[in-house]
Amino acid sequence: MSNGSLLFAAAAAAVVWWFSRQPTATSILLPPLSPLPAPLLPMLPGPALAPGGVSPLLVGAILLPWGLIAWSHLSKPAPSPEPAPAVEGIDLRGKFVGEHAAEDATTVAVLTLQTADAVRDDGQIDFDGDGRVDEPRLLTGRQVWELRNLMRAYHTGGVLLGERQPMVRDAIKAYLDERCGKSSGPLTPETKAVWEDAFRVINRAAIQAMGG
Repeated sequence: MSNGSLLFAAAAAAVVWWFSRQPTATSILLPPLSPLPAPLLPMLPGPALAPGGVSPLLVGAILLPWGLIAWSHLSKPAPSPEPAPAVEGIDLRGKFVGEHAAEDATTVAVLTLQTADAVRDDGQIDFDGDGRVDEPRLLTGRQVWELRNLMRAYHTGGVLLGERQPMVRDAIKAYLDERCGKSSGPLTPETKAVWEDAFRVINRAAIQAMGG
């Protein structure tokens, strides 16, 4: 039973005891009226004794339902919220550890979003400014992976996130191997779309790991 229920029961017992006490019988005697020639008036009787207090059964009948309600509400622990499901096949929650955990999770989220945008926009940008869209530069799966590593090196100043966050590194590698395959061969529009979507999924998983 919770502390609130114990306090409520103690208060109910105190109320029952208070109302069930027997009051002390008292009589108030008035002095005779004088000087009157007539015989002294008889003494006035004292007030009638109060009844023996409220019945404990009545008090119990009143308090028992409220006690049951209090016990049923105060004794039950608050339900804990259900954890959100993992993001589409990869769960990075709890894998960012150490003093740089929040920083590294943010870096992974930023890099994977930028890589996804780069894969999407490849072959649709006029780099030369001559009014013509340049040819795609990401032609193989190997180049996509090199692009990601190059963006990471520029963003972190050469820090290897995989060394600081090995659980994250292994989870991302396993996901990409399963989703995009281990082939570093030529890309097609379909396989580029798969790479882009995979990086966006990792981005959402990193945001979820930060509590977002």
